[in-house]
Amino acid sequence: MKTLTKFALAWAVILIAAASAVAQNFLEDPKYGSTPDERKTNVGKLNFLSDAITARNWPLASVYIRDLMNDAPAASQALYQYGATTYKNLAARATSLAQKKVYVDSVMLIYDRRVENFGNNQATPALQLKARDYAALNPMDRENVRKFYKEAVDASGAAIKSGFVLEYFQQLVTDYKGKTITAEDLLAAYEELSPLMENAPAGDKDSFTGLFATSGAADCGVLEELYTKELAAKPGDVEVLGKAYSLMSMAGCETDFYISVAEQYYAAEPSSDVAIRLAMMFEQREEFGKALQYLNEMIENENDPVAKSNLYVRMAASELGQKRYSGAAQAARQAIALNPDNGYAHMFLALHRRIVEL
Repeated sequence: MKTLTKFALAWAVILIAAASAVAQNFLEDPKYGSTPDERKTNVGKLNFLSDAITARNWPLASVYIRDLMNDAPAASQALYQYGATTYKNLAARATSLAQKKVYVDSVMLIYDRRVENFGNNQATPALQLKARDYAALNPMDRENVRKFYKEAVDASGAAIKSGFVLEYFQQLVTDYKGKTITAEDLLAAYEELSPLMENAPAGDKDSFTGLFATSGAADCGVLEELYTKELAAKPGDVEVLGKAYSLMSMAGCETDFYISVAEQYYAAEPSSDVAIRLAMMFEQREEFGKALQYLNEMIENENDPVAKSNLYVRMAASELGQKRYSGAAQAARQAIALNPDNGYAHMFLALHRRIVEL
């Protein structure tokens, strides 16, 4: 029994010494206050704040938060986490719009002070939490919702997570549909945010593109009006042509303006994707000569036998559209030489034989 008592006493001495050391650290750390007495008081208030949060006593918690933000703003990040929680709960219980505005403004101030004292490099950056909270607390103030989301995106730059970019763009689409921003505004935002989505998961990239495609701003008439102005100001500008081609392709445009953009873009930066798009559109318009022009260029630059075989099949169709049956047969034979299993090529040859027999 005496041995156990001595053991317990020894542990008590160790715990008291440890507590004294921790207390001494607080008393010497300037982030808790300017003097030992202030530090002791502020450490006590941090503990009382934690108790008030646990008890969900939001009015009492707000008193400690106000005092600590004034007297020991760099004491702990928990102060600002508790602060946002406290004032969001007070806002939810506000009895008037004026009172709610005071509480919402307090939430925003708390995030600003958190960034001022601890930066914006948390796992979920403070400015992103600020934007989300403002959108939830005051969703009708569309101008500031956009402002806070943009500030958060700009602050994180390339490190921004794709999910937050999606949130921001969803807010912008909502505003476009609500007629608080223009198609030009939404288009500019889409172009600005697109580079941030380049390395995003496939699902997020598809959602981002889908939001724009279904927004209504991607309408061919709207895009044509926008890019007619831009190309008038910057004739032949490759970057403008590329953006116009990409967005109008996504919108499924097939207008004369779109074809003109595609041809100019292809002339500046030839690619198989643009060439096949042009060939298909000219085939649909029964302008087979132009379709063959782009198909020939693609065939010259294509090295994959299967892909090249399929291009010869398209050429056979264009030749057939011009009633040049021997040319269609020749293209079909070249397709089969590259890929004997190309069923469409065999079909064109059979069709040619039938025409000859007739």
